[in-house]
Amino acid sequence: MRKILIISFTSGQKYTGGLQCSRRNIESIEKIFGRENVITHIIEPYPVKRNFKIILRRAFDALHGYMGGMNSSLKRYLLRTIDEKSITDVFIDSSLLGSFAKSVKKRFKDVRVTTFFHNIEKEFIRDFISVNRDYFRWYWIPSTDHNEKCAVKYSDEIIALNQRDAKSIKKYYGRDPRFLIPITLRENTSPIRNASLPNERTKALFIGSYFFANVQGITWFVSNVLPHINIKLNIVGASMDLLPKEIVENEKIEVHSNVPDLAPFYEDADFVILPIFSGSGMKVKTAESLMHGKYIIGSQEAFTGYDMSADEATECNTAEEFISAINSFSRPTKFNKASYDLYLEKYSFESSLKLFKKALNF
Repeated sequence: MRKILIISFTSGQKYTGGLQCSRRNIESIEKIFGRENVITHIIEPYPVKRNFKIILRRAFDALHGYMGGMNSSLKRYLLRTIDEKSITDVFIDSSLLGSFAKSVKKRFKDVRVTTFFHNIEKEFIRDFISVNRDYFRWYWIPSTDHNEKCAVKYSDEIIALNQRDAKSIKKYYGRDPRFLIPITLRENTSPIRNASLPNERTKALFIGSYFFANVQGITWFVSNVLPHINIKLNIVGASMDLLPKEIVENEKIEVHSNVPDLAPFYEDADFVILPIFSGSGMKVKTAESLMHGKYIIGSQEAFTGYDMSADEATECNTAEEFISAINSFSRPTKFNKASYDLYLEKYSFESSLKLFKKALNF
């Protein structure tokens, strides 16, 4: 009987795309192994309050090769769990925890280790520091590189989200992932599929938490695109009330922060905008928009890893392209069947389950 230990961590925010992907990973493994054979350890995030003690602790952990809340005492506890619970498989839900793969294989050569790359953390950290001008966090860079190298070297299997990330893993670390498992979502409630007419005044929707790539993208959109289009824009996401005053108080915009249910906002929108210009991996909000049957107007980065056509989306990478696409937008109903059909075919929970079975050698 195989038993698996899942190691993951949370940023502390409730509604992030990364958290949704992690939940998908955990649910898939529980479905495959059976819940009774799965032990999940979610590493608690560092306290949000950034005082000197916390900064010193994070720097100490990072300079000793630990990221994502991992540390030496937690590592010892998890290794003891593997031994005492007769664990046969370990699933590491982030390449930031790659050093743990090394610790497992050094002590338990027969335990099968799989590491899931949510993105290329080396590239993510670079973008984070650059966009936020947060050069104090330079100490993240060597530790991130160390962990990803360990993940590649000591994992029996590594899983990437898409071909772009797979190429980056090969470029930086010299190994081709054998498995690509894109972002997929479990459909909890079916979208409204009736022929509801477009709103009298066009309503666009931007979904995203207060995260550097989202803040960068929506700030750019409000400054460069919104003055030239006649729409109502809903911005919905965790802590998005922290956006600059000129966005929160803009008469064309409504900001909804930390909402428990996104479905009503999707149902009311005529289309979704995704002006995202930074990051790696795949954008969960893209799959989520498809799941809700929404047409998407977004950037190349928002669509990376997705197989999209003009039936589901329009790609825009300049202000002029966004303005033109939005001003010429015309759809008979709010629900776009082509988007929902694409979700069912390629980005639903069921579509990725068989890929997980292969990756986990089940």
